Amino acid sequence: MQLTAPHYQGAFDLNSVLFSASFEVQGHVVKKNSRDIHYKWGKGNSFTADGRRFTPFIGKGKGLEAAENLLVLFLQQRAACLCMDSPLSNPLWGVFRFFFPQEVYYTVKNEMSLIIGDQSNLYQAPEDALQKAGVIKSDALIRAHCLSTCLPSNEYRLEIYLLPYEESPAWKLRNSFPQPSPIVGQS
Repeated sequence: MQLTAPHYQGAFDLNSVLFSASFEVQGHVVKKNSRDIHYKWGKGNSFTADGRRFTPFIGKGKGLEAAENLLVLFLQQRAACLCMDSPLSNPLWGVFRFFFPQEVYYTVKNEMSLIIGDQSNLYQAPEDALQKAGVIKSDALIRAHCLSTCLPSNEYRLEIYLLPYEESPAWKLRNSFPQPSPIVGQS
């Protein structure tokens, strides 16, 4: 796979990249904050004032669903361009780069804005889309997010690199950390 990733020069071996995608997006989706409350009528333990039964549940809002479907389409097209014939099924290292327009990324005091969202929440939509697009067998296969970041840019953009988990800094440093302390009262 021929790639150019000047920002990652030396950070990982480009020949080890199993999948990559880069595209402009309307904005980055945080699934946790994009849910609507829906109601299933006729069943459940909740009642309206006139006695009708219902069950409330959290579903996808139309904006979230549209953004997720577009992401799936982009990823399916990229997988087709790379002639992927089956989903990746081994543990993976996912590098996600979320680019934000400068006016969103920075405050008027030229400090990093807190409205861009919690980076750990930004992973969910692209990971789910990678699975739905057939790029990966399960989003649970993404075991590390080392080098993932949010950056200022001229546009909203998403870059995704998937590599073997064994090449991630997390894997390489796994034995460098002290073992967890035993829980008191357990032998």
